[in-house]
Amino acid sequence: MSTPMSTPATGFRRRLQRLRSLYFSAAILVLNTLVVYFLLNVALGIVFLVRDAFRAKTNPVSLTYGARLDAVYPDFPEPERTQMLSEAWNRPYRYADFIHFQERPCVGKYVNVDEAGFRHSIAQGPWPPDPKHLNIFCFGGSTMFGYGLPDDQTVASCLQRALAQDLKRRVCVYNFGVGWHYSTQERLRFELLLASEFVPDIALFLDGINDSTQAGLNRPAFSPQLSAAFEQVQGFGFQSPARSAAATSGSVADALIYRWPVGRLIHSLAPRRTASNSVPILLDDHLATRSCAVYRWNRDLITAAAKMRGVVPIFVLQPAPGYHLDPEKHLFANPDLCRNEALFYETLKLDLNAHPAGNNFLWTADLVDTTAGPLYVDTCHYTATFSQTIATEILRVCQKRGLIQIKKLTEAAIP
Repeated sequence: MSTPMSTPATGFRRRLQRLRSLYFSAAILVLNTLVVYFLLNVALGIVFLVRDAFRAKTNPVSLTYGARLDAVYPDFPEPERTQMLSEAWNRPYRYADFIHFQERPCVGKYVNVDEAGFRHSIAQGPWPPDPKHLNIFCFGGSTMFGYGLPDDQTVASCLQRALAQDLKRRVCVYNFGVGWHYSTQERLRFELLLASEFVPDIALFLDGINDSTQAGLNRPAFSPQLSAAFEQVQGFGFQSPARSAAATSGSVADALIYRWPVGRLIHSLAPRRTASNSVPILLDDHLATRSCAVYRWNRDLITAAAKMRGVVPIFVLQPAPGYHLDPEKHLFANPDLCRNEALFYETLKLDLNAHPAGNNFLWTADLVDTTAGPLYVDTCHYTATFSQTIATEILRVCQKRGLIQIKKLTEAAIP
C-alpha cells in the first residue's frame, strides 16, 4: 500500500487550518472575556444602583447619630431632616482650578448650589451681581456653607435676612463657603472672582476651624488624591498638558474601563488609601504657630487685593467646638479636632498681641460662653439658632465700627 506523498500545497493547507484554529480559539477567548467583563459590569451596576438609592435616602450624619439628632433639630421632622442632610452630604465636590475643588451645583428642596459656585441664600440675588445692589461675598469652610442646615438658615441667609431691612438699596449676599476650605483657598477664590470682574462691595471671611488643621502645612484637603491623579494623567515623559489630555481623553481604556461600573469600583477604592492623609491629625506648638502666621498673611494679602478694587474686607474668627468646650453645649465633639482648635485659638491670641489685627477683624469665638446650647448639629457645624447668633454679632460689631452702613437696620432686624 502506498502512502500519499506530502506536497507543498498540502502542508500549506495544514498550516492554514492550524492558524485558523488558533485564531478561532483566540476569538472565543476574547469573546468569553468580553462577556464576563460585561456581566461583571452589569452585576456591579446593580450593586451601585442599590447603594446609590440607599444613600439618596440617608446620609453619614443620620447613620452616625440617629435619634440623637432630635436634640439639635427640635422643629425638624425626621423624614424632612434626613432629606435635608442627604442633599447636603451626598454631593461629591467637583474640581476647580487653583483652589482644587468647590461645591458641586445642585437643585434640591433644602440645598441649592448655583453653577457659579455659591449656595443660595434667602431672597438670593442675581448672578452676575448687579452693581446697583449692596453685594456681599461670604467665604469660609463648611460652617459658612451651612452643612446640616437648609438654605434659609445658614449664617449667610441670616445676614441676608437682617440686612434686607435696608429698603433704600437691595442687599444681596452670596455664600461662597466650601467644605474643607481654609484661608489660603478663600484668598485664591476671592482673587479669581476679582480677576473675572465679579467685584463685591464687601467680602466677609469666616475662619478658624479649618485653619487649625490645614494652615500649618498650608496644604488643602485631598491633595494626596489630586497628586496621584495628576501622576496617572501625566504619564511618563509627557510634559505638555495638551499631549496628556490627548492621551487620555476619549481613549479605548477610558471608554471600556473608567466610565463603566468596574472603573467606578476602582476609583471608589483608591481614595480610601490616602484619605487619612488629607489633613494633619494633631497640631503641635510649631504647626499652631505656623497656622497663625499663614492665617495672618492671608488676611494681609486679601486686604491688599480688596483695596485695589475698592472692596471692604471683613475677617471673622468663628466660634469653634474646641475653644472653651462645654460638653452640655456640644453633643458630638471630636476630641482630636477639639484639641487642634483649642491650641490654635490660644496661639492665635498670642499672635494677635504681637501683630494686632485691624478694625475689620472680629473675634466671635467667645459667643460659645454666652449662648445657650446645643450649638452644633454634628462635630463642628452650627445649629440654626447659633448661626443666627453669629450673624447677629457680626452685624452688631460691623455697625459699631462703621464697616457696614445700613440706613434702616433696626432692632427688629437683629433679633
